[in-house]
Parts: sequence; C-alpha cells; structure tokens
Amino acid sequence: MNTKELFDEIYEYMINYDHARVPHGYSTDAISLLTRYNYYTYKEIINRKHSGSLKVKVDDNKVNDFKDRVDYYFEENSPGDYEYRDFIKYISLYLTFIVRKSLHPVGIKSKDMTVTKDNNKFYCTGKKRFIKDRNSLCKYCVSRSKSN
Repeated sequence: MNTKELFDEIYEYMINYDHARVPHGYSTDAISLLTRYNYYTYKEIINRKHSGSLKVKVDDNKVNDFKDRVDYYFEENSPGDYEYRDFIKYISLYLTFIVRKSLHPVGIKSKDMTVTKDNNKFYCTGKKRFIKDRNSLCKYCVSRSKSN
C-alpha cells in the first residue's frame, strides 16, 4: 500500500461520517484539546479531498497492526462504540502515516503526559511509560520520548 491508497481509504470513511464531535467553547483541559484536535484533523481530511502526489510506501503489516491496536483499545475501554472507534482509527492513521503528526495535540497536559513541539519535532513525556502497554499506539506515534 502507499500513502495515496491509505489516504483514499481514510477519506472515503470520513466523507461518510457525519457525527464529528464539534468542540464547544474553548477550554484547555485535555479532553477539550483532544476533541478539538480530532475535529480539526477531520476537517483537514475532508477539505483535502485527495492525497496530492503522496505515493510513499506504507507497510501493510504496520497499518493492520495499528488498526488492531485501536480496536483492542476500544474493546477494553469502550466496547460497542464502533462508529467512534473507526473515526478515531482513521484520524490516527492520517496523523501517523500521512501527515506524521503527534497522536495527541501539542499543549495537552495531564498527570500522565505533556506533548510539546520544538524545531518541528514532537515530544511526549508519557511515551517512555505508555509504549510498554500492551497494544500501545506509542509504537507508531512520531512523538519522541521526553523526560518530565
């Protein structure tokens, strides 16, 4: 598979998805930041409409493993929420394999992690810890590990 084929798959899902959670108001708590990040990523995808000249090879096994990891996470934490699971799956595939951005927004802060960006590189204080979790997406996230 290449990035154009993957983008086409992501785009096809997103243009038919009409339940994107629109962020209300402005808040800096982690859930609000993540909701905004996912929503604006969704808007970026549907407004992009095509992958452009992106034809970089993507390892099918990595894409399938990534999808399986998202499925596992939702089965453990939100079983039965298949529509939202797939929305997050395609947002995350886009961030990871197409635009190479952090899976969490820059500026997000919680007791478990903070994501920052410096010189066009993303850093996460939680990656070192969470990458050890079974089926963690940290394995694929472009953010680099950073100490607190």
